[in-house]
Formats: sequence, C-alpha cells, structure tokens
Amino acid sequence: MPRPRKVKSAKMQFLHGVWTLDEFAAASPRSVSWWQKNIYNYPEVANFSNWNDKSYHEQWAFDAVKANDWLIKKFVYKQV
Repeated sequence: MPRPRKVKSAKMQFLHGVWTLDEFAAASPRSVSWWQKNIYNYPEVANFSNWNDKSYHEQWAFDAVKANDWLIKKFVYKQV
C-alpha cells in the first residue's frame, strides 16, 4: 500500500502582471542590449506594450501574458 501524500498537487500556475524590459529579455532568447537596439524591428510589440504612450526616458512595460505568448510563437515555434 502506498504512502499517503502529504503534499498537495500544485494548482495551475497563471502568468500575470507587467514585465520590464529586463524581464522581457530574460523570457526571450535575446539579451537586453539586443532588444534595446532591435525592438523597433518588431512593430507587433506595440500590441502588448506601452510603445505608443512611452516617452524617451520612461521604462518599457509589457503585458506579461501577451508578451509570453508572442515570444513563444515568434522564437520557439518561429511563426512569421
């Protein structure tokens, strides 16, 4: 007879919140400096970031869920 489980199974983990550019780069296969130079080559980033509202000195902000989905589609599955 197996031992009873004392640790409950982990519940579904949800990704939510806002990422900075550092967190966005950490989730992607590229570095922060690469994103700083090349982020404007990906206009679809405007759909889930503060691209349109951002002033020059303001930090980047990304919707974590949408950014994660986009990174997976763009860099993992390489859908164009």
